[in-house]
Amino acid sequence: MSFSSDVKKQLCAIKERKECCRMALLYGMLLTAKHEHDGVKFISSSEEAAALCVSLTEKSPARAATVPYATGFETYISEEIYLVLPLISEKLDLTPIVCERCRNSFFRGLFIACGSVTAPEKGYHLELAATGARTEGIASFAAENGFNFREVVRGAERSLYIKDSEEIEDFLAFIGAAKASLDFMNAKISKEVRNDINRITNFETANIDKAATAAAAQLEAIRALVNSGEIDTLPQELRETAKVRVENPEMSLGELRKLFDPPISKSGLHHRLRKVTERAGIV
Repeated sequence: MSFSSDVKKQLCAIKERKECCRMALLYGMLLTAKHEHDGVKFISSSEEAAALCVSLTEKSPARAATVPYATGFETYISEEIYLVLPLISEKLDLTPIVCERCRNSFFRGLFIACGSVTAPEKGYHLELAATGARTEGIASFAAENGFNFREVVRGAERSLYIKDSEEIEDFLAFIGAAKASLDFMNAKISKEVRNDINRITNFETANIDKAATAAAAQLEAIRALVNSGEIDTLPQELRETAKVRVENPEMSLGELRKLFDPPISKSGLHHRLRKVTERAGIV
């Protein structure tokens, strides 16, 4: 089961007590449904969504029945549904939104009908597809509730989407998918932690590579000075530095500086080794 399917299953299990919220939920579900000559056809791949659609019409004058087909379910709702829900208008009619909770119910129904959300470990994308002529109205109503959807047009279809992870978390919580919202949050935190670890690891690896390259250059310079006999002409402190480096080729400057008596600073050791390599360049 996909992440979106799991979210919709959670949403379909929510029981609305108030009749106004039930109608707002049904309104959201049927807003993008197909209009037939004798009513409305709600198509879904979810058996739970089809069953919910039927149950929500029980107290309305409309009749509803579901027919399974190869890839999902078709729920037919008789034309009496137009007596209780403003489905014919091409603009979003907010008449069914009676109480504050109706807002949550409406967007839950809309997501069940035409929504999708990418699994958080794969990316951040929530979409309400094929919203048609009501796109502006839905976007405006969503904005009233704190959600900034953007529009995308694919061919003849208009859809709305959110890519901000925090907004997706909030929207999922708003429509009642608390578990999915928490999953989203946890996945985002895990991803951020992994990215931080990778950044630190890459930084440390780069430093190790840089230190190893520098050490190799220092050892090569010292060998050149030894082979030419020039090593004996160096000042005492540079001869001592060359000796300590040769005896400890894998040590970092921070570790190497502590072997001197008394210990010298890291910058002081770097200065000495640079003098050694410069001298080798002269030879």
